[in-house]
Amino acid sequence: MDSVFNIHPNNLKIPKIINEKEYTFLNNTSDINIQPYYDILNTIEDFKIKNIYHFLYLRSILINRKYDTIPKLNKEFNSFNTDISNYINNDHLKAILIMNGIQQYFIPIKD
Repeated sequence: MDSVFNIHPNNLKIPKIINEKEYTFLNNTSDINIQPYYDILNTIEDFKIKNIYHFLYLRSILINRKYDTIPKLNKEFNSFNTDISNYINNDHLKAILIMNGIQQYFIPIKD
């Protein structure tokens, strides 16, 4: 399972947590340590969560152009947790795409 991640969840370095938001969008993802993704989102101020959503949205457009069977994230942002949950919709592939996107936002891969 390690090969599907840019960085394995157990190896993510989590900066200081400043929020205690309760995220659930990955809760239906089994066999993967999801807590680091929730923790890393809690290291930023609330108003910046929209930037992460926009990053994931743009990334979903690029992925969709290459693999048209993978849908784009909705452009409209309402609630990060709800919007991402609706996108994933119990699909493990989409969950992995979101997890890798969150990693990419916080820890960009250098070429």
